Amino acid sequence: MSRRTDMQRHVLLDADGVLQRPAADFASELNMVVRDGAEEWLRETFRRDGDVVTGRAEVVPALRGLLQEKGADHDATEVHQRLWCAIQVNRSLLAEVPTWQNSGLKTHLATNQDPGRARFMKATLGYERVLDGTYYSCDLGVAKPDPAYFDQVLADLRADPDDVLFIDDGVGNVEVAQSLGICGLRWQWSGTESESVDLLLQGSGCLECRGPLSAGPRTCGHACGSLLAPRTRISPARACGKTYWR
Repeated sequence: MSRRTDMQRHVLLDADGVLQRPAADFASELNMVVRDGAEEWLRETFRRDGDVVTGRAEVVPALRGLLQEKGADHDATEVHQRLWCAIQVNRSLLAEVPTWQNSGLKTHLATNQDPGRARFMKATLGYERVLDGTYYSCDLGVAKPDPAYFDQVLADLRADPDDVLFIDDGVGNVEVAQSLGICGLRWQWSGTESESVDLLLQGSGCLECRGPLSAGPRTCGHACGSLLAPRTRISPARACGKTYWR
């Protein structure tokens, strides 16, 4: 939950795909353990309206059931630790957060996670020491892209939707946020840290073009301004019919 709730501007950062990424591909690695059926199991277990992502159930018991069903001689806790807790953090992006905070932006984590992985992230990755708040779906009891997720976050921040910028790699998540009046940006970390910071600081990333744009119109004809300009006052700007910041 947010530690600070005064009225001002906020950035919500998704975890997987923006601030971090799994060190290994879940489906491929799990298929090596159970031989087949990993993709279907992951889809069903991690449904966004399901018990795991909304915090009503743990992954390890479900994973243990899968291993037993497939006759895989592996310890469920060890598999969870090896796959779910192997996380590559976007350190360069995380290092930029204090600059954004000094310019007047409060920055928060907004992520769908199961309880076990959320505990690991809280204990190990240090986001709570850097960010102004964290919003895990398993803590809120609801997951993106459910509008209720964003409603809970906005209520806790005591913020109007147009005072919040949401950065996520999921099209559906961004579209729902935009429908609620939140400034939504779809962006995905490729794994190159310097590139990730450049994209966020140099361009808003026009959703229509799916690419970064510098201040002023480009070949798309959209006037997308700079997204996060450190040490400058951030004011709303219009682009492509959506509100972006520069």
